[in-house]
Amino acid sequence: MKRRNFLVGSAFTAAAFAEPALFALTTPQVEGVARATGGRIGLAEAEIVHENVVHLRRLDHQYGSGRVREQVVRLLGHEAARARQGSYSETTGRALLGAVARLADLAAGTSIDIGRHALAQRHQIQALNLAVGAGDRMFAADVLVRMSHMAVLVGQGAPTTDGRRRNARQGLALARAGRSLAGTAPIPTLTTALHAVEARGHALLDDAVETRRSMRAAELAYARTRPSAEPDHLHYAEGQFAADLGRCLRDIGDGQESVRELTRALDTNPPHRVRSRCIIEADLAASYLVTGEHEQAASLGRTAVRTATTMTSARVTERLRVLRSQVRAQPRSSGQLTDLDSRVTRLLADNP
Repeated sequence: MKRRNFLVGSAFTAAAFAEPALFALTTPQVEGVARATGGRIGLAEAEIVHENVVHLRRLDHQYGSGRVREQVVRLLGHEAARARQGSYSETTGRALLGAVARLADLAAGTSIDIGRHALAQRHQIQALNLAVGAGDRMFAADVLVRMSHMAVLVGQGAPTTDGRRRNARQGLALARAGRSLAGTAPIPTLTTALHAVEARGHALLDDAVETRRSMRAAELAYARTRPSAEPDHLHYAEGQFAADLGRCLRDIGDGQESVRELTRALDTNPPHRVRSRCIIEADLAASYLVTGEHEQAASLGRTAVRTATTMTSARVTERLRVLRSQVRAQPRSSGQLTDLDSRVTRLLADNP
């Protein structure tokens, strides 16, 4: 109980990722994860945890974390306790630790989505340590991608320029740690994600040259991807990639190219990823504001508001709050933008 209260009260700080990232980079292959005491756990039970993660992740994408987070955290506590107390072979132990790592990673994502960044940070550290314990360097590098994304996400909302720059630098360091951990012959999808999140960090630092350099490296890696031949835990599809590129371009002031990439992101994001589609709709509306195409901005914004009513997600409501401020900052507001402002305001009143 005391630990839970501590976690709830703690604030997110990107610097707290430094020590776990260094641990992941410098720890040799963990040996002897088998346990000989406690209830017997078989390989099938690790597979069941994997299947639960896939199912809960899909629900999370479709309805938002407010609907599923409690189930995820309860399952994580149960499976982590079994891993500590059960008995299993070396092979089963590695599979079990890997499965619980993916569950902790999902718990982190659901915590981000309800705005609990400090809790998300601790789940991400838990996921990274478990992945290292399982000997799964690729998944550990994948967790570092999401740590980097989180540093950038929180940095974008930082109240000061120093805060944004500090988080951006931490995000870059985590992405580079992921590249080091992945080694000299990493999986192309993972390489794509690592370069893309580096680009997000450079964009947050307003470094257009380095942003475009990292984007180009990401595009070259993406050209080599073969999703059917890569691990199923790498959740970085074309829609996510295009969305990251579009946000980079938006942040360095290239509205037209941002619209192109975000439109591609929307076209290629599968229907069940409702939350992602809603955030992309809001991002695309903001990019249309940059290009002065207010009718398209209002249309996308209205669609995002309609989508938002079907889920419980603090990320979605916060993104719409930002969109409303961007609408209100327009020097000449059309009737359609005024209507969008009213719709977002009503939605935010229902989801404070």
